[in-house]
Amino acid sequence: MANFARLIKIMVNLLYLLNEVFTSPSYHLKDIQLEEVNDVNIRYPVILIHGIGGTQALCRPTDKQSHKKPFTIWVKMLYFILPEKLLPYMGLVYDPKTKRTTERGLCDVEFPGWGDTWASEYISTEKYQVTSYMKRLVDSLTKDKFFIRNKTLRGAPYDFRRAPNENAEYFVKLKELVEETYANGENRPVYLLGHSLGSLYSMHFLKQQNKRWKYKYIKGFISVAAPFGGSVESLYTEACGYNFGIPFRSPLAFRAIERSFPSMAFLLPDPRVWPANEQLIITPKRNYSAHDMEVFFKDIYFPQGYSMMKESKSIFDPFERPTDVTVYCIYGVHVPTISQMIFTFSGPHRSAFPNQVPLLKYGDGDGIVSLRSLSVCTKWNYVNLVIIEQSSHEYIVQDDRFIEYMKKLLIID
Repeated sequence: MANFARLIKIMVNLLYLLNEVFTSPSYHLKDIQLEEVNDVNIRYPVILIHGIGGTQALCRPTDKQSHKKPFTIWVKMLYFILPEKLLPYMGLVYDPKTKRTTERGLCDVEFPGWGDTWASEYISTEKYQVTSYMKRLVDSLTKDKFFIRNKTLRGAPYDFRRAPNENAEYFVKLKELVEETYANGENRPVYLLGHSLGSLYSMHFLKQQNKRWKYKYIKGFISVAAPFGGSVESLYTEACGYNFGIPFRSPLAFRAIERSFPSMAFLLPDPRVWPANEQLIITPKRNYSAHDMEVFFKDIYFPQGYSMMKESKSIFDPFERPTDVTVYCIYGVHVPTISQMIFTFSGPHRSAFPNQVPLLKYGDGDGIVSLRSLSVCTKWNYVNLVIIEQSSHEYIVQDDRFIEYMKKLLIID
């Protein structure tokens, strides 16, 4: 009996210690002793949920007379050189009556590899280094025998063109995938790792589940480079397009297809993060803050953009912490990030706003998302915070420091 009482006392003390760890406000990487807060020699399955553009896409021709097989449209290097060729295949059409998007008709776009990781390891069948995305992370984890592709290390590709409000079926499938992965892992709960937009998708999914389900199936939520408060980069894309850093094509060449994606409007700057007196766009005629989006979209002759924004943002609030799960918030800092656009007067070789590439001012962030948006999670209770110096938005999942942290969290020696 004495030994039993002593064992109970030890267990109570251990539970108290765990409670103290997870009810502290937040931590930097150096402050977390992961080995002390995880069960020794136990691994937990992981599901990776990518960001915008973070998975392969195929076109399945709709013409019944066509003998073409599905073919890759994302990522295919040809379309970075000729983005206007991609628009008929991958662009969406917005219906202001239904407030939903549809395909343009040439093809049904598919996102292959459900449950597996290959479509996000390389985001192209052309496996160049530049198309590597989750590859290093997956390779590092699968060195441990527990992590097996398509069994205990999964991928959950989704239509990244659309915001969560248009992807209801995805969340049904994701719940089934979590339960399947739980069984694959010998009934161990699952970590959801969401990068960028994938983090917001993960949050929306978790908010749909009840406490009992999350307690059984979810080990933790790992948020990486999440644009909780939106991004000025998305506003830049709506204004003049984003060319992925390709020097020989103007951002304007990509604008039409990018504007057709509701996910881009979903990520516009949140007025709670950017005050009304902070001008994000400067033009000769008027300026625009995050509080002027309706006027902005009217002035650029794209009013459906504002409708997309309102509809997509109404579905859930990224400022609210997912409940009943352990949360890890990871992001990079000290990378120059767009904070303001300055459009100048038109001239002999310059079109008027918005059909010009603006001058840019920069602030702190991860190169895509401003620090003030990334750091929304620091205002939540009970968050494990990890900040990685000079780790960019796209590269963070390949950063050695991030991968080492994941190995410490997920692989306990």
